[in-house]
Amino acid sequence: MSRTTKILLLAAGVLSGAVALFLTFTRPSILSPSAAAEAIDVVMRGYSAAGDPTWEMRAARGEIVEREGTLVDVAVDLFQRGKEPIRVSADRLVREGQTALLEGGVRIERDDGLEIETDAVTWREDAETLESGETKLSYEDGELQADRFDYDLRTRRGKLSGVAVTLNREDELRVVSERAELAEDALTLEGSVHAESAEGTLEAERLTATLDGDSIALSGGVAAEGEGFSASADAADVREDGWILRGNVLVDADLSKLGGERGS
Repeated sequence: MSRTTKILLLAAGVLSGAVALFLTFTRPSILSPSAAAEAIDVVMRGYSAAGDPTWEMRAARGEIVEREGTLVDVAVDLFQRGKEPIRVSADRLVREGQTALLEGGVRIERDDGLEIETDAVTWREDAETLESGETKLSYEDGELQADRFDYDLRTRRGKLSGVAVTLNREDELRVVSERAELAEDALTLEGSVHAESAEGTLEAERLTATLDGDSIALSGGVAAEGEGFSASADAADVREDGWILRGNVLVDADLSKLGGERGS
């Protein structure tokens, strides 16, 4: 073998080794956090610093790399100590760090039967909150529409603005207010509360109703008006058999138009 041939072979070997070394350091491994790959039937879980499960996410497909990515046809169970998980489902989830946007047919379901529907909701994992724009809440005996909804997963309480409520009772009761607070078993409306039913209208600054519709109480400048009567008071209870007014009560009634015990 000539000296020239040996030099060419040595050069080729060195070049091959350099190319292999370059590829080793530049080609992303499928196990590398920076490598993106779509997965099918995705299951992911989150844990607290103490090791307790905080959420479980299932999706038909998608990719999440270093807390960023997109999942399709997704459902997230949000765990709470001593409570059944709250489930959030959507057509798509886009995650960036501690924040995820769920959009397209979003449904939020609580174990007590409360269902929340919206076009998009923002889930902030670190703050444990859900935030949405126009939202519909449905429960056993009613439905609520709101312009904005903010929900605290730790306390299971929500704050709403631009509220319209329909309570399904013997006579349907519709209520609007500036804002509201949702607790586990009750809804409180505040700010220029206006209620209407077949029996008449009610005005107040505050209305609290249980989610089953069995109890409705008003307070703050209560004014009631119906066929044959008008009244005002500091507070009022709305019942199936009529209204009860309390505190500084003023009533102007045509008794001939009042039947039974109504107007008590």
